[in-house]
Amino acid sequence: MVLSQHGYQLQPSKVAIGTLKELLKNTNCVVPISFEMMEDTTMYAEGLHVTAKCIFQSSNINTKKVMENLTGYLNSDIEAQRAVAAASLSAMLESKKPEKPAAVTEIVGHLAAKNSDQSAIVRIFCIRGLGSLVNFGPEIVNIHADSVIKVILSGLEDNSSAEGFTNIAPVEAMKSLNRILPGSEYAEKIPMYLNLVIGYFRSESATLRANAALLAGNLLAQASNSANPDTVPSHVSPAVIHLLADKEPMVRLRAAEALGLMYQKASH
Repeated sequence: MVLSQHGYQLQPSKVAIGTLKELLKNTNCVVPISFEMMEDTTMYAEGLHVTAKCIFQSSNINTKKVMENLTGYLNSDIEAQRAVAAASLSAMLESKKPEKPAAVTEIVGHLAAKNSDQSAIVRIFCIRGLGSLVNFGPEIVNIHADSVIKVILSGLEDNSSAEGFTNIAPVEAMKSLNRILPGSEYAEKIPMYLNLVIGYFRSESATLRANAALLAGNLLAQASNSANPDTVPSHVSPAVIHLLADKEPMVRLRAAEALGLMYQKASH
């Protein structure tokens, strides 16, 4: 209840958070401190993700029943309900909760389908969740690689920002690609990925430049071990080296890490 000029009004978000707190107290789940993040307008999306992850990691949950209950909300007219459903499915993959490959495939399908959602919050949760597929090993990654990488790559071109997230969509996409690409078989597509990524070397955002540098390093490392290393565009390595002189320390650090990855793999 909050006091306004019209008297006391009910705030559903606070009611929902309070109810969830009480529910967790009566189960074997740990009540995470992320509830405080959920009450902060600048961090609530991150808080929602952390809370969902804590729930799945600290309790013996029937994932099949949870999925059955969540999927209906993915198509809700209410953005908050779609966000909660996407955050929960993303957290399930990050927590490596579904043990059966069929369940993993179902979640991947739901997240991939919602990548076109009109809400940036939902799209970012989908990208984050699909990047967590790496937790299930290279075999599972390669089964879904084409659709998953396609969805994540679309995030590179999504300049939307979403209140409550620390990362905008392209940064989230680069982080997911850094996780999932090393475990997938995609050598013939490396030049295309590199050409997309180096476009962010000139971004005004230091965070974007830094993540782009690291992703380029991973791609170059994979290329050096591929059957056709000569297919990599010749201008990529000099572009990464140029970032060593970037004005931002974080960018210089990631560029150095990228070059380290590249030459470490090349020497093996």
